[in-house]
Amino acid sequence: MTEAEKDKRIVELERELAEEREVLIVHPVEEWRDDCGPVLWWHFPVCEPPVVGFGPGSGECNSDGTPTSCAKGIESGWLTHWSHIPVIWDDDGQPLLCSAIDVAGENENA
Repeated sequence: MTEAEKDKRIVELERELAEEREVLIVHPVEEWRDDCGPVLWWHFPVCEPPVVGFGPGSGECNSDGTPTSCAKGIESGWLTHWSHIPVIWDDDGQPLLCSAIDVAGENENA
């Protein structure tokens, strides 16, 4: 492996570690911004699976125009924290699902 290849691999590993760390962090509802996109919304203590959706003020609605369960949960104060949706990888190391965490802009399907 050449020095350039080693340097590139180090950068890739550092990026992967940063992405994994970011997925593990929960943020208070006030820190959600439009550019975060859809995220996992949590109620503490965690006794139920998270709800997937956009944050407060996003205007997220069901197809019939009613607020989503996520929007209702945030407005009621039930869902108080969020975390990013993790990136899912296939066996070849290619991302299958991109979350709000940018995967270096390399996934054309995002």
